[in-house]
Amino acid sequence: LQRVWEMPWETERQTRKIVEECHKRGIRVVPYFGYEVSSLNPLWGEYADKVLDVGFTDGRKKGGWYRVPHQRDYIVCYDSEWGDMFYNGVKTLIEKMDFDGIYLDGTIAPRPCCNEKHGCGYRDEQGELHVTYPFKGAREMIKKIYSFVESRGGIVNTHLSSCMNAAALGFSHLVWNGEDIQRTIQSKGMDCVPLDYFIAEYTGRNIGTPNELLCYEFEGVWTYKDCLCLALPHGVLPRPNDIGTPLEISSILWGIFDDFDVSKATWHPYYKDGMKPFKNLPEKAVVSYYGHEDGRKLVFVANHDTKERSITVSSELFKNVTVYDAYDKIDVPVDNGKIKLNLSKYDCKILLVK
Repeated sequence: LQRVWEMPWETERQTRKIVEECHKRGIRVVPYFGYEVSSLNPLWGEYADKVLDVGFTDGRKKGGWYRVPHQRDYIVCYDSEWGDMFYNGVKTLIEKMDFDGIYLDGTIAPRPCCNEKHGCGYRDEQGELHVTYPFKGAREMIKKIYSFVESRGGIVNTHLSSCMNAAALGFSHLVWNGEDIQRTIQSKGMDCVPLDYFIAEYTGRNIGTPNELLCYEFEGVWTYKDCLCLALPHGVLPRPNDIGTPLEISSILWGIFDDFDVSKATWHPYYKDGMKPFKNLPEKAVVSYYGHEDGRKLVFVANHDTKERSITVSSELFKNVTVYDAYDKIDVPVDNGKIKLNLSKYDCKILLVK
């Protein structure tokens, strides 16, 4: 069943075995929960009408996805009593199964609701019903989950799409984001993703919560490697959605970041006020970097263009240094503070400067 915190006996037995074997190998296990209630949930008959998200003033409910075994899943509202029920349910499940945290798929998005049975919505002077947005309910629910999981040394992962609920995002250890803009890139290209919008919603630095950029590959249009040009100059790591090449690329990235010890470096994004050490960059090229006090730098040069291009990057930072392409593992010639790079479509060079 979808989003249910009680398991059939056989599922529980199998899950216990998975958790046991993973823990033997030092692997954490985090269960998935979404934002819906299933028509097969034993609580459906008693609670559905009282807790469902009525997203339209004509009474229509949000969701209604079909699942197998045969069921319908509708979105719930966490300003209803379901918020406390959900918290108590997942708390009991985590303790019982010894899970290492929780993953919440879209759960903290305050979707519009006008279900008057639990106090959402309002009526104007003419008596016409309007929706409200239950961001407080989402905040209180995840705040309690975070406190409980944190006390166990676990992790709370959340996922949002086209939503910036800062009131709730502060109670996450890690945010997975980017699913919505991947679809835009697939159909319209990166030009339709304004970088100011990306900076506001996808970096996590404005609210202090680490973000990872979900990457979905679309053959011939957008690859996991392409995703680096959007993620790395914004100080975000891409999160693979498949095994094989994406994981191999991730392994290279983690190695580079660990060797450089990014956690102790200072971040210098291209969009920061006064951060203009790189001269004469062409349109759709950006440069950001991490820097250590000893002068070492990890520099990301990204091409957001759909065309291959050769660019010259000029900076005082490139004087009296050596430059090494940490991804392709080759030396990069430096000429009086200038380096010349050939970048393919949606390319990103990762340069180690010493």
